[in-house]
Amino acid sequence: MGRQAWATPVHFETSDGYPYTVSGPVEALEALVSIFPDKFGSRYEEAVAACRAALEDEASTGSTRRKFLSSLEENGLPVLHVEINN
Repeated sequence: MGRQAWATPVHFETSDGYPYTVSGPVEALEALVSIFPDKFGSRYEEAVAACRAALEDEASTGSTRRKFLSSLEENGLPVLHVEINN
């Protein structure tokens, strides 16, 4: 379950202005630990924990995606395109 790709990828812009696409929990965790500029906030911590849980099949990919989107907002990284219904 946890390694499955999301039905709709999340496209966002990094802090230095580059477009980046995340397709599932594995890529989301990689982005969280390597791309996020300040790595702070409760939503960031929740997203990291959710991604790790999804990789252990202890969380759904849908909840992981929602927490990742919330962390993008918290860290001021603009979403370029996303469908919320996933």
